[in-house]
Amino acid sequence: MISIREAFPADNEGLLQLTSMTPMKGRISLRVDRNPDFFGLLSKRGDYKVFIAENGKTVVGCFSVSDNETMVNGNIERVYYLADLKIHPSFEGKILTARLLNTMHNYIRSSGADLLFCTAVYGNKKVMPLFEGRAGFPEFDFAGTFRVYQIIPLIKRNHTHKYTISETTINNEIADLYNQFNSRYHFAPLLSPQSLTETRTITAFYNNTLVASLTLTDIGMLKQNVLIGLPFILKITISVLRFLNKIVPVINLPEVEKPVKVLYIKAFAYKNGSEDAFETLILQARKIAYLEKYCYLTIGIHEKDPVARFFVKYLHFTFQSLGFILSMHGNREKINNILNGILFEDYSLI
Repeated sequence: MISIREAFPADNEGLLQLTSMTPMKGRISLRVDRNPDFFGLLSKRGDYKVFIAENGKTVVGCFSVSDNETMVNGNIERVYYLADLKIHPSFEGKILTARLLNTMHNYIRSSGADLLFCTAVYGNKKVMPLFEGRAGFPEFDFAGTFRVYQIIPLIKRNHTHKYTISETTINNEIADLYNQFNSRYHFAPLLSPQSLTETRTITAFYNNTLVASLTLTDIGMLKQNVLIGLPFILKITISVLRFLNKIVPVINLPEVEKPVKVLYIKAFAYKNGSEDAFETLILQARKIAYLEKYCYLTIGIHEKDPVARFFVKYLHFTFQSLGFILSMHGNREKINNILNGILFEDYSLI
């Protein structure tokens, strides 16, 4: 007899075991482990709730939701992020998924939530029923594709002396710059020094004025991206790079079935006319990632975002993530405004 209930800290081990058995299979297949604390990543997203399905004492399914303050069409409101829909392989294709969806739907309705957002790895067919209108949920709108750039770390000389580049502690001035920059997006997180704790920030000043900033984070203690499958062409590419790397070691390559060491770009901003300062910060971030032996410097960019031009020029691998959005209150105008604009998403938390 399978029962569904809210999860508690004592369920951590069962959730970790379920996670290890339910990889995200797509064009690039990953298993996102959450050792040692399944709930740790959720706490970084905001207030959260997790529901689990139990078969006896075994966790055979889960579903989570977290909410945080988000800038939506220029206004601040709470957005609920759906994640962690995981079903034990022995129970796939049964009614368990529908039961979890129904439980989450009832909770969200009782909370008064309006906007829901979710992402899915391109090619991951198992989660698609969520977006098609099941178990009480209306049908989600497709919000576009995010291209997740896995930039190869490298030291490249930068000869500019125009800007003062330094690593600093996050403060209100930097957070304000981020939020001002993010106002160009129709959907972006509201940032503060508190929301950017346990990160590192590099800044560019021109004549004592902050003109660009970039915040990095390593969340390897909260989640581990384990590579479990690659398309044929990427397998060949990595094999060639691995051979060349033995001759002249210049990059840190990922290995299948081992955690990939990733340094994420969590937030960034630049003032108009200071694009070259921002490019200087990207070079500095690549240098940091190289010196600290990361496999990738990673950022997810919406397909309509022109800022992609700053990242696509560097040697990189790319995987695609699909965004989906829903207004529980049926606010069509709000959804259309979001879809007509550009979305921002923090891929360090996915």
